[in-house]
Amino acid sequence: MSPGARFLTLVASGDLTHSAMDVVGPVRVRVLGESAVLTSRITSTAHYLGRQSDADEWTTDVFVRMDGRWLCALTHYTAVKLSS
Repeated sequence: MSPGARFLTLVASGDLTHSAMDVVGPVRVRVLGESAVLTSRITSTAHYLGRQSDADEWTTDVFVRMDGRWLCALTHYTAVKLSS
């Protein structure tokens, strides 16, 4: 199972939830023909099997336009500061 499919399975099962997800600062979007790249900084609070995890991350999403709709093709997260 791919990491993306596993993530969606955990969300669908209710084992993984988010109680907060906020954009911090500006959102940048670059449209390049039939593709677009979105970058932003987000903070979130996730709960996995009862354990809380707080994150501060940069996110990059790549979208492609297919049949008149924008579809997310890739999402990547990078921690703003590595936890010690």
